[in-house]
Amino acid sequence: MAERWDGSTVISYSPSIGKEVCEIAFCKRVEALIGATFVVGAPRRWLAHEWSAWASIHQLAMAGKPLVNPYITHAFLLCYSHIFLPSTHQAAQWYNSTMIADIHITEKSVASKQLMHNVALSVDDGEKVGIVGRNGVGKSTLFGMLAGRDDDYAGRITYRRGITVASTAQEHHGMDAVAVVEYILQGLPEYTQLRHIIDTYPDTMGSNMRKITEYTEALERFSQKGFYHVEEEITATLADFGLGGLGSAPLGQLSGGQKRLVEIIKIMHAKAHLALIDEPTNHMDYAAKQRFISWMKAQARMAMLIITHDRDVLGQVDRIIELKDGSSVSYPGNYQAYLRQNASRTSAHMHEYEVTQRQIENLQKRVQFARSKKASWGG
Repeated sequence: MAERWDGSTVISYSPSIGKEVCEIAFCKRVEALIGATFVVGAPRRWLAHEWSAWASIHQLAMAGKPLVNPYITHAFLLCYSHIFLPSTHQAAQWYNSTMIADIHITEKSVASKQLMHNVALSVDDGEKVGIVGRNGVGKSTLFGMLAGRDDDYAGRITYRRGITVASTAQEHHGMDAVAVVEYILQGLPEYTQLRHIIDTYPDTMGSNMRKITEYTEALERFSQKGFYHVEEEITATLADFGLGGLGSAPLGQLSGGQKRLVEIIKIMHAKAHLALIDEPTNHMDYAAKQRFISWMKAQARMAMLIITHDRDVLGQVDRIIELKDGSSVSYPGNYQAYLRQNASRTSAHMHEYEVTQRQIENLQKRVQFARSKKASWGG
């Protein structure tokens, strides 16, 4: 059965039914139904598989077992039972593993230049992954897609339901007048929404039970996230990184290096499930870099994708992914393991090249011998 991933709308087809069964043009509504935006970027694509794949997942749902596969949930099955899961294998991966993100970019171009054609990676809960590659290979472009700022690509980016993502920013358009602490607060997942409810609902909710419930839940969540003391904590962290006294300063007054530090501090207080961090130690002195590395090592539950060429940072990661020639290669372990594997890989390639060259030389000799024998026969 052919799998179609080639358009913004995908037709689900089941050979057991023998006809097209649905055309998904309402993904936003489906996301609202299950309470999460589970695919970042467009196009949102679905796969159709045999009825047996559907049925096995349907049985799990009917048994009341939670489904963490991002493509389908119990509620989705009940309301849209004609939609099929990508595969039972992928369902098992999401159901049984700690994977929080699954990424496969099949095409990404900038202007007329193709940057990516086969970039595939996944991220587990709490995993620290270094992203390396030469300048211009598309590392920051990848982060733009993962953060949802860039949806002009082919492929899929799938997050497990309920995952929060925090990302450093390279541009700060329209933020020059915003105070540094306020800018950081606005970048914390859930902070702005919860703060709005807490500040505005008391004057408007009256006896509205829905609003009262939302207000009560917001107070509880605000406390769980540690937001009541976060401003003081941010101010202290600014001082630790040499930015003391700048908390109330407009962001536009800061230098490029200071803004980069502000981005790192924002990530440090985000308490996200996944952090996308671009060149964290640029513009850091030795003491600041050690503070960042100590913080990084202490985050057992936060997964990180870190674009960096800093060997000290790469020495702390669990895996390194190298972007090269439009694709990706994963190397388990830290920087030292990466060097060993790269050396082995290079050595293997050299050996393969030498073997091929010897084979070519031997073949050329045989051809020359055959030609000489033929010439002697003709004489």
